[in-house]
Amino acid sequence: MTTRKVVPCETTPGLAKACPPTGPVRPPRAGISILEVIACTMIVAVMMVPIAGVMRSSSQAIARAQGDGSIESQGRRSLRWLADQIRMNPHTQVVSGGRALRITTLAGRTALVRISRSQLVMDDGIATTVLAESASAFRATELKSTATGNPVVGLELQLDIRDPATRVTKSAAMTVAF
Repeated sequence: MTTRKVVPCETTPGLAKACPPTGPVRPPRAGISILEVIACTMIVAVMMVPIAGVMRSSSQAIARAQGDGSIESQGRRSLRWLADQIRMNPHTQVVSGGRALRITTLAGRTALVRISRSQLVMDDGIATTVLAESASAFRATELKSTATGNPVVGLELQLDIRDPATRVTKSAAMTVAF
């Protein structure tokens, strides 16, 4: 190992001063090297793999939870709307062995509520209203009073909806009193 010799320089007579070393001097670094870039990229990639896995699994869990809730809520909303229609039009009959309802309005129009092509629909001859998608079964049961000679006092409605993604069937039920 060789060392440089510091030779005193004289700038003014009588004062000794250290002169800068002579010979080749390295310029200061002006940036980062390609090796540093590659090393940082590898460190970030190794850290991102587990983070991406956690984010993916949590987003799948959220989507599954929202899908389950939306299927059930779709069934409840459909039955709630149907119950409101029945309450407004008390001339309702259960037909087709409980698989359909015939609602007769006060104006005399008749609508049929049934399953058609995996949809719960209300068809009044003029327009078809889709009440629920992916419906697999619909049942209506008359509730009769034994005290007053068996008149119908209400309906019990049940709707089964199949989630297209998971193939799980969810049920919604509602009782409508006249």
